[in-house]
Amino acid sequence: MSSAIENLTTELNQLLDELDSARGRYGAAPAKKEGLLHRAPRHPFRTNCTVRFILTGTTRVQATEGRTRNLSQGGLGLLMRRMCQRGEPIEVELTFPGKSPTCVGGVVAFCRYAGRGFHEVGLCLKLAQPRPILSRNLHEALATFRWLREAADRLSAASRR
Repeated sequence: MSSAIENLTTELNQLLDELDSARGRYGAAPAKKEGLLHRAPRHPFRTNCTVRFILTGTTRVQATEGRTRNLSQGGLGLLMRRMCQRGEPIEVELTFPGKSPTCVGGVVAFCRYAGRGFHEVGLCLKLAQPRPILSRNLHEALATFRWLREAADRLSAASRR
């Protein structure tokens, strides 16, 4: 692992520890405070990831690095430097030592500033597969996955207002 990635991992782990400590283990406290109810228990799940998203008003996919926080039956919590919009479709590529990557896709349920230049994102999962969803062929993905097409259409309409 490169020293830049090791430094980022260390920084993100420290921030995740602070979030877990301040907000109640795995984010339970802020969800109740903000009126959100978790449907399934959160399980700690920390790994580096690549987060891909569609640039607003384009058909280009861009990527940034992140780190997962927790996993539930229908969702994934993660930290990343980019702020996301509620309802925005994103893809998260998870890589595990000695295994092929897994890509999960879904829509942003919430995004809030977490500190140190990072945002905490709650992703409502829609799909998991061994190959990229958005970044492989965005036009094909939009034609194939109704959840993705609807999310992209809603964001496009909102940006035109």
